[in-house]
Amino acid sequence: LHVDHINDDEEHVSLCQSGLVALRELNLTNRLPVIRELLVRERAVSLSQ
Repeated sequence: LHVDHINDDEEHVSLCQSGLVALRELNLTNRLPVIRELLVRERAVSLSQ
């Protein structure tokens, strides 16, 4: 999980990135491939902006 450090007291992680980590940890990526794909696409769009 990549965390952006804005300053020493504040860390930002995208909501899509958190969702992807949760899907992996709960072993749901194979059961919910559409959700995984949407999170990956949204994360890619966020990073390109």
